[in-house]
Amino acid sequence: MKLLWLFILIITKCTLAEHRTRSTFVNTKLKKETTVIINHHTLEQCNFKNNLTYTSITLKKITHHKWKFSIRHSRNKYLSLLILMAGDVESNPGPRSKDRCNICKKICTLKQKAIQCDTCDEWYHASCLHMNTPVYYALGNKDASWHCVPCGLPQFTSGLFDSFDVDTSNPYNILNTIPNQTHQPLARSTPVKPKSTKINTTASLNKPTKEVIPKYLKTLVINFQSIRNKTADLEILLECEKPDIIAGTETWLHPEIYNAEIFNSNYEIFRKDRADNHGGVLLAIKNTLIAEEITLPNSKNVESTFCKINTTSTSLIIGSIYRPPNSSLEYMQELCNQITTLKETNKNAVFWIMGDFNLPDINWKTLTIDKHQNLKDINELFIETLHNLSLDQIIKKPTRLNNTLDLFLTNRPGLVVDYEIIPGLSDHEIIKIHSQIKAVANTKPKRKILLWNKCNLTQLHQAALNFQQTFLLEKDINQPVDDLWNFIKNHLKSIIENHIPTKYTSNKINKCWFNNRLKKLCKQKENLYRKFKETNAERVYKKYIKIKHLTQKVSRQLQSEYINNVISKDNNKNLWSYIKSKKMETTGVAPLKDEHNIIHNDNETKANILNKYFASAFSAPGDKDILLNLNQVDNIEDIVVQENGIQKLLANTKPNKASGPDGIPARLLKELSNELAPVFKILFQA
Repeated sequence: MKLLWLFILIITKCTLAEHRTRSTFVNTKLKKETTVIINHHTLEQCNFKNNLTYTSITLKKITHHKWKFSIRHSRNKYLSLLILMAGDVESNPGPRSKDRCNICKKICTLKQKAIQCDTCDEWYHASCLHMNTPVYYALGNKDASWHCVPCGLPQFTSGLFDSFDVDTSNPYNILNTIPNQTHQPLARSTPVKPKSTKINTTASLNKPTKEVIPKYLKTLVINFQSIRNKTADLEILLECEKPDIIAGTETWLHPEIYNAEIFNSNYEIFRKDRADNHGGVLLAIKNTLIAEEITLPNSKNVESTFCKINTTSTSLIIGSIYRPPNSSLEYMQELCNQITTLKETNKNAVFWIMGDFNLPDINWKTLTIDKHQNLKDINELFIETLHNLSLDQIIKKPTRLNNTLDLFLTNRPGLVVDYEIIPGLSDHEIIKIHSQIKAVANTKPKRKILLWNKCNLTQLHQAALNFQQTFLLEKDINQPVDDLWNFIKNHLKSIIENHIPTKYTSNKINKCWFNNRLKKLCKQKENLYRKFKETNAERVYKKYIKIKHLTQKVSRQLQSEYINNVISKDNNKNLWSYIKSKKMETTGVAPLKDEHNIIHNDNETKANILNKYFASAFSAPGDKDILLNLNQVDNIEDIVVQENGIQKLLANTKPNKASGPDGIPARLLKELSNELAPVFKILFQA
């Protein structure tokens, strides 16, 4: 078998011979410098059955030497010949072509599930399309189809077309007439090399642009069991998964712990802590989403928190709930009353109720009570509430041992694309959910930064000197001071734009200690976990636990080394910046409602709303003038401004101070103190 494949790799021509009855392959050739067998000529006779066998295969190189192997009594060689007949064997593979997913731009490897669109000729990871495994394998059926998101066209298998012309019950039937032109096979084990991505701007002006793929919301349901002790593991999880919403339970926090100590500034946190430093719930929502906290009456006893997120069509109500395992029936009644009140007050909204409900007795596939760990009334009350509110529980896989404790309730299950169970931070696994909901984006404007280290100071000083000469020739102290200031400000901004390189800040927070070694361990841990869930092998589970502990150890070690480096540096600025970031709450002004009950999140509208409110709170001014007894003071004498005094003040300016409303940086004033001193002298004397 190995010898046969060795010759297959070195040949450039292949002739297949079939010696049975009167049926013979004529000139079954492999075209040079192609990657697949692209054409078979017409058979002389096609009335043979499924039990035909191929008796020999002839291999020929560029030279005149030939090798002929008998395959009459070898099943392996017979199957190898069938693979050759499938039209998907490369004669000279060489380096494997690296085809990239059109969504994530990563390579589609043979170990990943991928699918190709026959219309746009692009490859996609099944995970990028949020296509679960049953749907992926269902596409192999004859009558299955799928829609390509970018081009919007349905993709069919050959069975939908061939069934009208040819009887496909015999997979070895060969058509009597096959076109001689080359064609691409409908399925491959090796992705097709992607076409050039160069765009002809002249030819593509009138072509419609591709449809923008909506971004799915990614949600994680996590049982932390003390989130404070797992900050390093949590940061790794956020860096790898990049979720939009996190519903957390058993946080074990208290009010003295700041949100910034746990999460970075990319998330807005809504918490409800328990007094005994156990339990507790939270919702972490990415700051690109517009979220509003919902306060329910009589909700002090139940550990729950709720928020409303604005979407393009309707509101999204999300909640995080924790039900202690030994809680009473009254606790469940109050919990169900909360969900009912929330549903009745937001009838048209989409609901996501998540958390740890500790209901192992319920079989969620059949909605029956199979165990008796809790009271029967507790289980029946919860199931009845779900029926009355038309809520579906979509998690059917166990999240802790063999029990499904962490749940995801929704009234719109069709908007949930898929869910996945991934390794957890405690003895509970994490639920990862992809949903087909497009939320309203709250993008923050990027800030421009001056790159002084790339600035040409010689040209900068020359430009400032030219401006000084122009100003002294055209302006004097008799002109209006506002005109002088506008002239100075506009020219200084022009100098900045022309001579100082700039860049824009990124909202992405980079973890310096999250290196390639840690990324590799995280990937290895995920692969072992997935393999264990598929095989349930004890050997794989032990490997997974070992890699999991190693990942935790390495992550905490790298985080400690990073903090020690910050502390040990001579410059204490980084140290105090780190301490300040852990104590600073970055929530800012929350979204505000106007007089029409419309929520606004942009700064200008919120400022106008506050202005109207403060103006309405004060009484209107009276008609009478208020007389003040003021002592007469002599007028101040004229102030004499010296050029060297201005130069000294500008030279002593601290360059790291923030710019004022004019946007002129302090470092520019310090750097150009000699050139700007005569200019400011005229401005101050005007």
